[in-house]
Amino acid sequence: MQKIPASPELPVTGRFVFLLLPNYSLLALSSAVEVLRAANRLSRSEIYSWQLVSADSGLFASSGGLALPTEPLEATIKDITHLVICGGDGSDNLTDPRTLSFVREQARRAQLSGAISDGSYLAARAGIFDGYRSTIHWQCHDGYVEQNPDLDITRQIYEIDRDRFSCAGGAAAFDLFLQLVERDYGRHLSLEIAENFVHSEIRPQVSPQRLNPSFKFAASSPRLSGVIGYMEQNLENPLPLPKLAEQVGITPRQMDRIFQQYVGESPSRFYVGLRVRRAAYLLRQTSLSISEIAVACGFASTSHLSKHFQRVWRMSPRQYRIL
Repeated sequence: MQKIPASPELPVTGRFVFLLLPNYSLLALSSAVEVLRAANRLSRSEIYSWQLVSADSGLFASSGGLALPTEPLEATIKDITHLVICGGDGSDNLTDPRTLSFVREQARRAQLSGAISDGSYLAARAGIFDGYRSTIHWQCHDGYVEQNPDLDITRQIYEIDRDRFSCAGGAAAFDLFLQLVERDYGRHLSLEIAENFVHSEIRPQVSPQRLNPSFKFAASSPRLSGVIGYMEQNLENPLPLPKLAEQVGITPRQMDRIFQQYVGESPSRFYVGLRVRRAAYLLRQTSLSISEIAVACGFASTSHLSKHFQRVWRMSPRQYRIL
């Protein structure tokens, strides 16, 4: 692909301030910063600049223990255009008034404000997502919805809604920032950055965050994929196995053979596993009682849930929640 020629007239359009929260995702942060760095190098102009700030300042550790130097919240921030809250493990519990005040003040000054990874929790708590769409990592979705029942929350890989943005974290931050560059300088530069990092496709905003089990098995057996799709849609009120088979035009015996061939277990065992995994997400990400979670996942009682949960996770739901 032809390189963009040097252009001293190319305007500086982005001054990014990254607010790092405790245990921030280093992958999400580096994905974002590397897009900006590559944009500067490939355009041969310093079109983007950035600074890292944190409530504690100094060397600030990521979730993996690697630490980066940061400036204090009170540092001089000039001409901010983008506020980026980079979250991680534990961001759902952050209520520091000083940090919330910083977010509100800088969001008023910036042209675009938002969050990457679990930073959406703090952004929502600061009120900057009120009246906007937002998203978060799929593992945090249920807890995020519970904390923010009035927000418009999606399951997309990232969201850009007017002057607000958010993403699922990790590699999703790379696609989000490619889109931000494209908004500023066009698709030619964003594609060149993607090619530079051997990123074969810039995922659109509507991309799902993860492959559903039904999609994973689609190539192996469309009928298997269809049955699993109906299972996923009916976790709270499980369908009888004959009804599932009927939905895709096969007999229960044929369905059992297909599951044994491609999955290695019976349809009933697989169905229960889907519901148990759903229960695990709710235990971690919400404050729903175990009895409420049992009902939400199609189990007749807490003891019914506990029996199957013990089989899958080798511990009780209560033990899993306090880990």
